[in-house]
Amino acid sequence: MATDARPTIRDIAREAGVSTAAVSFALNNRPGISDATREKILRLARELGWTPSIAARALSSQRSRAVGLVIGRPSRSVAAERFFFHFMTGIERKLSEERYSFVFHASATMDDELDTYRSWWAERRVDAVIVVDLLQDDPRPEFLRSLGIPAVFAGDDPGYGAALLSDEEALMETVVAYAREIGVDSIGYVAGPRTIVHSRRRLAAFETLTASAGVRGIGTAAAEYSRVAGHEAVRELATAGMPRLIVFDNEVLCLGGSRELARQGVAMPDEVALLSLEDSQLCEVMAPAVTAVRRDPAEFGERCAALITDLLRKRIEDGARTIFDPAPEIIERASTAL
Repeated sequence: MATDARPTIRDIAREAGVSTAAVSFALNNRPGISDATREKILRLARELGWTPSIAARALSSQRSRAVGLVIGRPSRSVAAERFFFHFMTGIERKLSEERYSFVFHASATMDDELDTYRSWWAERRVDAVIVVDLLQDDPRPEFLRSLGIPAVFAGDDPGYGAALLSDEEALMETVVAYAREIGVDSIGYVAGPRTIVHSRRRLAAFETLTASAGVRGIGTAAAEYSRVAGHEAVRELATAGMPRLIVFDNEVLCLGGSRELARQGVAMPDEVALLSLEDSQLCEVMAPAVTAVRRDPAEFGERCAALITDLLRKRIEDGARTIFDPAPEIIERASTAL
């Protein structure tokens, strides 16, 4: 039978000729032993290749050394979006560096999401959570506060925990400036659901920027991030007079919208140009290939994970606010070749 050859505190104590308590004092930097004994124990620990057991430390501190993320969408919707795949990759990579585990759950309803937080906390499965897609009148910040769960909010600031803020206004400035560069005089924008705070911020910025640029702007909000919602949004835009350029909040909405345009017999990009605020391989294989804004969701995830571990280790205080503002890059493809 295979055995675990990893050295233990007992092994170090035997080699050093001291008690296991003395080894524990040395490895945990606690008083109670001489400097010479401490140095001897630490040297032997290095020589033996000893590393701390995360499970043991979690048990002794009543911590799980895990961070949770709940995304409030059906799992099939999460799987279709490049943003969340790379966002979670970034979270996991940074947490791994900090010796934390990552726990994920996709939730179709708010009640299920709140129940997940409650059970995670009661079962000590997580030490903190990362929260995405802050909503208008969102119950999650107060719920997490009532349970005492440390939290980082990605994108917006609800007034609890720490927050990594996204610069939605700068994103829309880039898009409207690009539209003017390619010579369009009307822009339609299909935002995400109005219940999501960052969707409302983008819509407000879009309306302000198109008005100040003297460009006709037609904004609408999709009911959800799906192909069907993309179809419906394009039909709504058409009733107001089809714009020369349609900007979609993500590539899934763009796919549905492009199919609706094709169904209506609208030539792309000769009659209507397309742009997605999220880039992925889907944008490359669509016909025509879709121009997209490229940002790095993995870096956003890493920054959220760094913020949550800093919060847990008391490197920052509750209430810390940081802005994530990498310059958006527009990747031009055939859909805006006017």
